[in-house]
Amino acid sequence: MGYKRLLDLPSKSDTFEFNVPDSWVAFVWESLNEFGAHRILKEFVADPPEYIVGDDLSWLDRTIYRATSEYVDSKVWFLEKFKSQYSCVRCFHGTRTDQVNQFYLEGLLALNSASARENILRIFSDAGCDEITEVIVDKAMSEVGLETRENRVYFNFGEEFYPEEFGHYLLYGGEFICAVAAHFPGARDYRQCLKKIGLPTLFVCDVPIAMIPEYQLLGLAGSCLSIAFQMKTYGEDFCFDNERDFSVSIATNLPPSAIKGHYHPTNIRDPFSSIGRL
Repeated sequence: MGYKRLLDLPSKSDTFEFNVPDSWVAFVWESLNEFGAHRILKEFVADPPEYIVGDDLSWLDRTIYRATSEYVDSKVWFLEKFKSQYSCVRCFHGTRTDQVNQFYLEGLLALNSASARENILRIFSDAGCDEITEVIVDKAMSEVGLETRENRVYFNFGEEFYPEEFGHYLLYGGEFICAVAAHFPGARDYRQCLKKIGLPTLFVCDVPIAMIPEYQLLGLAGSCLSIAFQMKTYGEDFCFDNERDFSVSIATNLPPSAIKGHYHPTNIRDPFSSIGRL
């Protein structure tokens, strides 16, 4: 696949690494042997689907039925196999911080509105922005909203996506604080103050499967199955880069023991600046 970890941290055998398909695609085919993988492949080749996608596996369900006369919800079936094989998923979380050690003591903390408010007031007070009052912060927080953010921690499987596609996390820190700063009144771009804090930091985490919502795991199971068939179909022409942008979230804090390492990316694309890269 040509993929090389940017931080070469060892992983346990029960740690799933989406970015390294060669480490798990054999498990997919071993699991499919329950129905006879060779029979399934024969039917697949005889009547291939127009699109090999992971969100809708009806194409695979039909293929298994033609091969075995057995109806299977392949996504649900494979997820059970997946959970029996792996205990955690290798993920990445980008931020900007001057307190790296604190993460190893407290873990990754889910967003809390009260602590976020306190943090925002402290950041802009330390930056000398006395015009940013509690009233302004409260109004901006209300405008941004917390519906999809509070009590959640977000991760991505595509490590290399951060400097290129998700540079705002590395350069400005948490998405909520950045969004709030963008809603402050006036012509000044207060988001730029956030770039003066600490360093861009990417944490490498092994997130326990038990913490990941079932619907997200089902999406992951579907992706694994579709990628396995794409690799068989396209061979060396298969481009895994098209599959890497996969994210998950948890509705709790990630414990410090799940953080396996970190590094400070460089050459980051800044989506909010005309300068381009930093």
